[in-house]
Amino acid sequence: MSATFFAGHDGLLCDLDGVVYAGGGAIAGAVETLSTLQERGVPVGFVTNNASRAPESVAEHLRTLGVPAEAGQVFGSAPAGVDLLEETLGRRTGRVLVVGSAYLRAVVEERGYEVVASAAQCPDAVIQGFDPGLGWADLAEAAYAVRAGATWVATNLDTSIPRAEGIAPGNGALVEAVGRATGTAPVAAG
Repeated sequence: MSATFFAGHDGLLCDLDGVVYAGGGAIAGAVETLSTLQERGVPVGFVTNNASRAPESVAEHLRTLGVPAEAGQVFGSAPAGVDLLEETLGRRTGRVLVVGSAYLRAVVEERGYEVVASAAQCPDAVIQGFDPGLGWADLAEAAYAVRAGATWVATNLDTSIPRAEGIAPGNGALVEAVGRATGTAPVAAG
């Protein structure tokens, strides 16, 4: 990459899944390119629609691949989704059904919302983010809550996610399942 290109830019925001890595392994050339850019003083930030991991975990993964990275350089869809939840609800209080990872749940709780475990607890909102451990029961609870009138927010609508083994269903595919069951669509952060 030429210095001329970066002369007119403040830095680089780099997507992660399928660009820097797929699953646990690096994409060919990504580590070398990012290391070279950072050695040349180009500020680099990392963005991901994957709401399942905290910035600290993502930065650690990057470092194990050989990419210099700190948590403050990582921007993910979990906080963006909770920002949108806040904007959509118009408040920082309420009951929220989290259909996603423990990290997404933690971000929701840190913002002051009460996390509930089921639609029977009458959530004001549902937030749905990528979690490879989600199952039918999780999606059913989301559908029940949305059908009952809960505001529905998705951290992203990516239908696929690159993994080491190949392309796998992403959050958008699971969001689509809830959408088909309810006949509605969420507001989405990404």
